[in-house]
Amino acid sequence: MEEMGYGVLDKNEGTPPLNLIENYELLTGLNRLNCAVELYYYPYEQHQPDHPKARLESLQRNLDWYCFWLLGSERAKPDDEGQYSRWRLMRLQSDNPGTTSRR
Repeated sequence: MEEMGYGVLDKNEGTPPLNLIENYELLTGLNRLNCAVELYYYPYEQHQPDHPKARLESLQRNLDWYCFWLLGSERAKPDDEGQYSRWRLMRLQSDNPGTTSRR
């Protein structure tokens, strides 16, 4: 899951932005069902990442995700060194529905 912040900063620094809270409910529900899901937040992006670095990261992460889950392949040097270890754990949890999610 990817959520954009639309550049609107919350005045209360102690709470997350409202649009992030709404998607966090969905994320929590999916985690409780042991579904493989991650949430990435882009605080300054609009409908989709427009800045070249954010767009490239989003596209690469999505490509990595689909290759991992559909093809069973992993990139030799991913940008996020921990992504495959997290995803392997998600795969184990989704294969064993009786286990509880740690996210």
